[in-house]
Amino acid sequence: MHPIARSNDQEDAERPYPLVRRFLGIGGPVFALFLIALVVGSVFAVRRTVENVYLQLAQQRAGAIAADVSSAHPQEWQHLFAQGALSTEALRALTEAFAGQARAFHLDRLKVYDIKGRTLFSMIAREIGTLETGDALQRVLRTQAPGLDQTTDPDGNVYYELYVPYFEAGGLTAVLELYEPISSLDVLLLRAAGPAALVPFVLLSLLVVVLFELARRAQRDIEWRTARIADLTKRVERLVSRRAVQAMRGAKAGGPPEPRLIDCTLLFSDVRGFTVFSERSTPSEVIVALNRAIAVQVEVIEQAGGDVDKFIGDAVFARFEGPDRGAAAIQAAIEIQRRFAEAALPLSIGIGIASGSVVAGAIGAADRYDYTVLGDAVNVAARLSSAARGGEVVVDQQTAAAAHFGAGAPEAIIVKGRAAAVPAVRIASPAGAAPLKV
Repeated sequence: MHPIARSNDQEDAERPYPLVRRFLGIGGPVFALFLIALVVGSVFAVRRTVENVYLQLAQQRAGAIAADVSSAHPQEWQHLFAQGALSTEALRALTEAFAGQARAFHLDRLKVYDIKGRTLFSMIAREIGTLETGDALQRVLRTQAPGLDQTTDPDGNVYYELYVPYFEAGGLTAVLELYEPISSLDVLLLRAAGPAALVPFVLLSLLVVVLFELARRAQRDIEWRTARIADLTKRVERLVSRRAVQAMRGAKAGGPPEPRLIDCTLLFSDVRGFTVFSERSTPSEVIVALNRAIAVQVEVIEQAGGDVDKFIGDAVFARFEGPDRGAAAIQAAIEIQRRFAEAALPLSIGIGIASGSVVAGAIGAADRYDYTVLGDAVNVAARLSSAARGGEVVVDQQTAAAAHFGAGAPEAIIVKGRAAAVPAVRIASPAGAAPLKV
């Protein structure tokens, strides 16, 4: 089985729930920021809404207070706006009236301003007649809309100041300032903002749980499909060479890989006496022996950096590439013969090795093709394999010389399809063996 280049999806699948990790790693912070912004925005919107409603209610209360006081003390009420100083009796009557209204509406105190900001009435007598220049009052006088501010008294008590315009005869007549404990509005805000913030939080949290579960299920499906694809790839690689797999990875979608010219060393091995062995053995014995023989060759070839191109019956065809391809192929062939001898296999093989330029490409029809190499060197390697006796390796002289491998004087081997013999060296050949015609 050949090693294959692993895709990012396959690498991710080996780690637990990569989709969930990506969701949490990338979408998690974005979701957290979105959730925070949503909660803050909801609370702000609810606060603004509650404040507006609260001011509208304050305006109604101020109107009710003014109506009750003016009804109970009409002369004092009219004198309040006459720009003159209130008599002691009038001030006492208004103070009692306003105090009663404050208790009825749970106010700490209240003030009345004219349209220029002068204090017409205050439950604190020393403040009457003073000019109020605060931004909150000036904004109400300018816009004629109720406003809200916050203040702290010398005792450290915090109040909301509700500035409410009062209209008579269609025009702004005065501004009433109502003092309420800060807890009054805060309780309303908490009751309103709590659900406003909690509801989207709960809904989005449920959405995250659903998305998490969907991502987990999707990841399980991806892992199952990835495992199936990886298993199929491994099984396909047992049928084709590593170079074929790499070539198909680089091919355009739907088409075969582009042919290319390469320099390589080719190793061709063939079992000797296989027909006789098959006749004398059971089918099971034949398969076991042949598989052992091929397994030894494949292991050695791959360890030496070669690539098994294909199996042709009981023959093995492999190629070596790179600057040391010749030496690697020769060493692999010698190691194969050594292992065959040590394992005492019932079969022997002859190995031929040749180097040259070949064309690597897809050969076949549009719907079925094989990725292989073609060229004169392929034919020479196959013929040298046929020239090798059991336990021998026959290497063309060019490859042996390039690999700095000395094995005696070269031998002329006549190869079918060539007019001239091929100079070759024979490794582990019987002494005095005559040139073979193949």
